Amino acid sequence: YVCSALGCTTLLVGRKASVDGSVMATHSDDGAGYDDDNRLVKIPAQEHADGAERQLYWDTEQWPRYVGNRGNGCPGQGCVPEFLSENTGQVPYKGGYPAWEPIGSIPQVARTYGYFDVLFPAM
Repeated sequence: YVCSALGCTTLLVGRKASVDGSVMATHSDDGAGYDDDNRLVKIPAQEHADGAERQLYWDTEQWPRYVGNRGNGCPGQGCVPEFLSENTGQVPYKGGYPAWEPIGSIPQVARTYGYFDVLFPAM
């Protein structure tokens, strides 16, 4: 009986285990990988009004991992409008995907830091 596993491999090397004292961390995505959304998107720092809500979306971990405009003032930077079914004119249009509907929301903090939004290809 032979079966395949959808797992991942992580390797850490401490300074005493490397030739030159370097510390290393690596990770391989050993899962299916054929439909992962490997885009790296920069989300800018933002200010939010009192009472603002952060919308929550289901994460499929597949391509595309998010379709829509999160309303965070970042067209082309995390909003992924190029996958909306209507051309917004903000970025090169690929189209064909309807915007996702939020599954809920949580209170938004007054100020957020900028960050990179990425599914798996960065560590």
